[in-house]
Amino acid sequence: MVARAGNLFLLVIAQYLTVYYIFDRSYSFKKLFYDNNLHFLVLASAASVAAGYLINNFYDTEKDSLEEPFRVKIYFLIGHPLVFRMYIFLNVLALFFALWVSLKAVFFFFGYQLCIWVYSHKISRWVFLNNLAATFLTICPFFVLFIKYENFHLSVFVYACFLFLLLLVEDITKDLATQRGDLIFNYRTLPLIYGERLTKCLLSALLFFLVILAFILIKYVQESMMKCYFTASIVIVCFSSILLWRAQSEKKYRIVSHIYDILVILGIFSISLIGWERLHLQKFFK
Repeated sequence: MVARAGNLFLLVIAQYLTVYYIFDRSYSFKKLFYDNNLHFLVLASAASVAAGYLINNFYDTEKDSLEEPFRVKIYFLIGHPLVFRMYIFLNVLALFFALWVSLKAVFFFFGYQLCIWVYSHKISRWVFLNNLAATFLTICPFFVLFIKYENFHLSVFVYACFLFLLLLVEDITKDLATQRGDLIFNYRTLPLIYGERLTKCLLSALLFFLVILAFILIKYVQESMMKCYFTASIVIVCFSSILLWRAQSEKKYRIVSHIYDILVILGIFSISLIGWERLHLQKFFK
């Protein structure tokens, strides 16, 4: 429960930081405070994601009874009917918030909610596609900001790719740490279908591309603090890959997964350090 609340908090913070430091550099704190449309988009995102957590817990109750028994006890204490009503309420509330902004926002969140349901109902049990879908759905709320600001920056895309790869690696590593529950309840994950060795090979390949992106960002960002973050990311990723190959138990896999969690959190808050000119990245891709 605390982890879910923490994820929602990070989502809200990340959206505000993205708007303030990337989408509109002319923003002041006063302008940000009085931007009702932005607040409604953030609230709609939080409500949709919270509803997604509820429906995902509904389909993963048996598996979570092994991995997170305390959360499942609370879930059963509340009861399925109330949880389902809360799920409907949060989705409707999200669409209501989106309606205050535009019909485009309503269609976006309706499609997003539908994708979350399809993921929880079907895709969560499909090998590798479940990891890609979960990672995409995590990043998806940021796309709604394009509806409001109607602009696209290459720098945002490259940075989003970096975070996407980081989240994907974290999600696959988590599958290594939850093999017992996945096996009992017939979840088709990479470690169970292809084995730990091939899964680690795939993770190594993803980490390699992650390091390449970090080097690109180091070369074409201006702020020294951002360079420090990406440099530290490279060091931590290399260190974590060694731990990953040495890990044999679920406990050690969880440690590696938590390392990537920390990198994601630092990556979100590092958005506040982005004051770099997007032309530098544009020159690289010409």
